[in-house]
Amino acid sequence: MQKSKILLYLLGGFLFLTGFFQTSPQINDNSLEINFPEGLIFHLDVSHTASIERITLIYGTDGRTCQTSTARQDMEFDPSPQVTTSWEWEFKRSGTLPPGVEITWHWEIEDTEGNILTTTPETVVIQDLRRDWKIIDRDQVVVQWYVGSNDFGEALHTIALDSLARLERQMGVRPLDGIYLTIYPTSEEVKEAVYFSPEWTGGLAFPEYDASIMGVGPDELVWAGQVIPHELTHLIVGALTFNCKAVSLPTWLDEGLAELVEGSVGPLERGEIEQALEEENLPRLTSLENGFSAYGNDARLSYWQSYFVVQFLIDEYGPEKMAELLATMQSGESINPALELVYGIDTNRLDQAWRASWGFDFTIIEPQATENAVTPTPVPTLSLLNPLFPTATETATLPEATATPTSAPPTATSVPAPATEEAPSPEPVSPPVEKQSGSLPVLLLSAAGIIALLVL
Repeated sequence: MQKSKILLYLLGGFLFLTGFFQTSPQINDNSLEINFPEGLIFHLDVSHTASIERITLIYGTDGRTCQTSTARQDMEFDPSPQVTTSWEWEFKRSGTLPPGVEITWHWEIEDTEGNILTTTPETVVIQDLRRDWKIIDRDQVVVQWYVGSNDFGEALHTIALDSLARLERQMGVRPLDGIYLTIYPTSEEVKEAVYFSPEWTGGLAFPEYDASIMGVGPDELVWAGQVIPHELTHLIVGALTFNCKAVSLPTWLDEGLAELVEGSVGPLERGEIEQALEEENLPRLTSLENGFSAYGNDARLSYWQSYFVVQFLIDEYGPEKMAELLATMQSGESINPALELVYGIDTNRLDQAWRASWGFDFTIIEPQATENAVTPTPVPTLSLLNPLFPTATETATLPEATATPTSAPPTATSVPAPATEEAPSPEPVSPPVEKQSGSLPVLLLSAAGIIALLVL
C-alpha cells in the first residue's frame, strides 16, 4: 500500500511566540502523513538550545459538531534539546473520515524554563492517495473518480447537480458549503475504504462533512441516477435536522425520505412488501429506528418498507406535516413525542395504521408494568453523537475508544448496492465516531418547497 507523506516545513516567519525564547526552536519537520484508509500520522522534528519538556498536538476538522472544535494530544518523549515524535489517528478506533475532510493542526512546544512556542496552523484535505483520481470541481460540487472516462465523470457531476437542483426547486434546501463525492468503481472498494460499513453498502453519506462515498462503475449510470440523489438527500436532510440535543432521525424516516427522492421504488418492490406482510415476515417499525439488518435482502426490504411508511404519512396527512415533523425533531423532540405532537400517533400506531391501509392487521404490544418496577436513575443529556475529541478540559487527551456494536457507523448513512447473490455476513462492529466543529451550512426551507417534493 502506497503511503504519501505531505511535508510542510515551517520557516521562521511562520512561527510566533507565546513566551520568549532567546533562540527560537528550529522546526525540521512538521508534516501530516495520509495513510488512507487506516488513518493519519502527525510528525514533528524540533531542535532547540534549551531542553524541550512538553509538546502538544492540537488538531481538528471542518465538520459540524456540538463538541469543542479541537483536541489536544500530549506527546510522549524524554526531555531533550532534540525531539522527534509522531502520533497516529487510527480510523479503526474513531471511524473513517472520508476524502474531502479538512484537517487543521498546530503544535505547542515548551522548554524547561516555561517558554512556549506555538506553530502556525496548517491544513490538509484528506485523500485516498492509493488512487490516481480525476476531479471535477464546479458549482459547489466536487466529484472524483479514477475508473472511467472524462465523459463518465461529467455524467456523474451532471447527475449530482440535477439532484441538488431538484432538492432546491422542490424542497427549498441547498448546502452553501459545497458537496464532496468520491466514486469508487465497486461497492467492495467502498467497504474497503470505510471501517465498519455493512456488507450490503453501496454508498455512504457523512452529513457532518457534506461528503459521500459511493460505488459506481462506468457502465452503471442508471445506478448512479439512484444512489447519488439518495445520498445527497441524506446530506441535506442531515444538515437540516442537525441539533445538539441528542436527537437524530430514526433510520426508517431518514431512509424513507431518501428513497422517496430517489424515486426508484415501484410495483415490484410493492409486491415484495405485500408478500412479506402476508407471511408476517416484516419487522415492526420500532425495530428500524437504529439501523437495518446487515444482511442485504433483509436490508432492502427495510428500505422499501420505510419508503411506503413515509409515503403513507404524506398521502394521509399531507406534505406540510412532514416538514413540521422534521422541524419538530430538529428542535429537540425524539421520534415518538414528535409524532404525537404532529400526527397524534406514536410509532406503533403509525405502524398499525400503515399496515391497515394495505389490509393487514397489526397487534400493538404494550409494555407490561410490574409491581416492583425500579425507578430509573437520571443520566445527563448526551451530545448528538459520541465525540472523538475530548470535552472535559482543554488539556484532555484523546481517550482510548471502545468498540460499540452497531449496524453502520454512527456518522454515516448507507444505501444498499445493486442486488447480487451474496452470502450472509456477521453484524459489523463499530466504535464511536466523532463530529467536528465548523459552520452549519445555511439551508433555505420553504413549506411550498417541501410540499412540491413530497407529493412526487
